[in-house]
Amino acid sequence: MARIALENEVLRRYFRLQLAAYDYHSETPDLSHILPVVKRMIIKETLIYTLGNKTKAAKLLGINRHTIAKYCNLE
Repeated sequence: MARIALENEVLRRYFRLQLAAYDYHSETPDLSHILPVVKRMIIKETLIYTLGNKTKAAKLLGINRHTIAKYCNLE
């Protein structure tokens, strides 16, 4: 549980740093690269929880098993 809290804090800080790098009044930040990182982290943690069972992980996350396989192949 402590590891997940730490990862959440790291993601939160990274996100805030990305936002802080832009001038709020003149630029629109491109944060599209963050969502795939978060998705991979969630899928990875769910696979650890299900002992690598992609079908169970997909059911827990409410997504297709092939989506899990796709994210696993990206690493």
